Amino acid sequence: MKKISCGQYQANRFKFPISKEDAEEYKLYIEHAGNCKTCVDWDIAQKIIERGANPNDFCCLIMGEKVTFSCDQHPDPWDCVDYTLVRTEKGNYGIPIRDGGSSYIRISFCPWCGTNLKKVKPIKVLNKKK
Repeated sequence: MKKISCGQYQANRFKFPISKEDAEEYKLYIEHAGNCKTCVDWDIAQKIIERGANPNDFCCLIMGEKVTFSCDQHPDPWDCVDYTLVRTEKGNYGIPIRDGGSSYIRISFCPWCGTNLKKVKPIKVLNKKK
């Protein structure tokens, strides 16, 4: 069975979505991503960079991915269910409560890597609270 390398995966990341004619090639990329933590981490880091942030400013890549998320349809995190985590202007991290207001459950530790968020260096607020 044919496989692709990390170099091929990373070089062609921006090629997709692809046409039906390339379906077999697409399957190879999906399979590679499902089996290669290095490329998954690289891909998440690229998303963070595309969103105007530095992946190294976060305790882990998943935290960076969630905090830098923005929605074209819902600029306010409290209006969009796809926002799973916010960083407030006061520097707090929290899980938005969907009750029509701007409440959130403050968290002190990263849900993905366990880092104490009080010890994380301050960063620019990328998804703002109302």
